Amino acid sequence: MKNLSEYIGQELILTQPKFLKREYELNFGEEQLMKINVAGFFGNSVLIETSIGNWEIYKESIWRAGYSIRLKGRELPFAKYVKDKFKSSGTIELPRGQKLKIESNIWKGTYQLKNQAGTILTTFNNKISFKEKMIIKIENRSELLDTHPWLLILIWFIALQRKQRAAAS
Repeated sequence: MKNLSEYIGQELILTQPKFLKREYELNFGEEQLMKINVAGFFGNSVLIETSIGNWEIYKESIWRAGYSIRLKGRELPFAKYVKDKFKSSGTIELPRGQKLKIESNIWKGTYQLKNQAGTILTTFNNKISFKEKMIIKIENRSELLDTHPWLLILIWFIALQRKQRAAAS
C-alpha cells in the first residue's frame, strides 16, 4: 500500500460490496487499500486490515461517546477519539501528544479532518445509496495520515454510527 499522502487530490471510495454483509472496502479505482469489518452484536467495533497493519476501533463503554484504537490482538489502546460535549465535532488524541480535530456538517453529510494548525487534511462526503458509500479526498500531505491510515476509517465509523442512531430515533 502506498502512503495516503500520495493520493492528494484523488477520490478514495469506501463502499459496502454486499448489501447484507457488514464488510466494507476502501478503494482507489480497482486497487483495494483497506478491508473493513464491522464486528459485535451492536456493531460497536471495527476491524481494519491493510498491508501495513491491522487495527481495531472499539467503544470502551456504552456510557461514553468516544472510541479507542488499538492494534489487533492487543489489550491497550494507543489512541482515542473524544467527542466534544453538545457538538458534532471531536478530537483524536494520538501518541506523543498529537491531536487532530474532526468537524462535521450534519446537514450536508460532510466531515473534515484538521490538524492542530487548522489545516484540512481530508474531506469526507456521504453518498445516498442502498449500500454504504463515502467519498474521501486527501487535501494535504500529512505524516500522520501515512503512519495512521486507520484515521480515515475512524471518521467513516463515526458517520456510520450517527446515521444508524438517527435512523433508530
